[in-house]
Amino acid sequence: MYSLRKYYDSFQFYYFFYKRESIEQYMYITRNTHISSIPEYIQERYKNKIEIIKQTTEYLNMTFEMLDPSVEEKMEVINEDFRWRISYVFEKDIYFIDEFKNDIIDADGNIRVYDEDLFLTVKYHATKFMAVYDEAIATAQMLIETIKNGNYSDGVKKLADAYMHESRVSFTIKEPYITAHFGYALYHPPLLFKFHAIIGKDTQVFDCEINESEVLINPDGTFQYNAIVYAEENYDVLKEITIRFYDVEVEEVNICC
Repeated sequence: MYSLRKYYDSFQFYYFFYKRESIEQYMYITRNTHISSIPEYIQERYKNKIEIIKQTTEYLNMTFEMLDPSVEEKMEVINEDFRWRISYVFEKDIYFIDEFKNDIIDADGNIRVYDEDLFLTVKYHATKFMAVYDEAIATAQMLIETIKNGNYSDGVKKLADAYMHESRVSFTIKEPYITAHFGYALYHPPLLFKFHAIIGKDTQVFDCEINESEVLINPDGTFQYNAIVYAEENYDVLKEITIRFYDVEVEEVNICC
């Protein structure tokens, strides 16, 4: 149906701009920015005042607004934040990236200054993506209902309906099966799924924590389980797991006190 990772990365980027109603609202948010997070060249302008506050407990919670910055300085901070967010998008495979780059890069290859016009341009792309995203969510929900109401096994229905966000999972591969032991999730007790898997050279599973997941029906009648996960060795890095399978068995796991 779609790449779960691509939708996830696109949402992480676009939603920030989508929910901003005006550039003034974006500017207002800078008032709560901690002083240590504003550009060093702006900190330098307020060096004496910052040094005085550093001697007090107020420094721990010192925000940009406490410096009484000008509108121009607030826009400087906004532009630094914008460039940081753009550096994220350039490293990802997101929707409308080519159009987006064309609209924010000037003739010299530099990121344009973030002003009212650029705000509206970025808002346009964000709104366009959110329409696609909402349609994808609706389609995914329809697929869940199709599986739940169709002639599929209880295991496939349970897997499709299970929201495993924040569940730890460990995998065991013993061909032709992949067994997944899911810990507690937001809405589910521990579960064990035994996939009747299609195991190939590219099949990779590893212990992790689930962020988002989905079950797809492939054109050949098999199924596909996709999950965006945090790898245990680095929770700052998201990875993707894909399992193709014919069927899956499920059982609740009893936890002894």
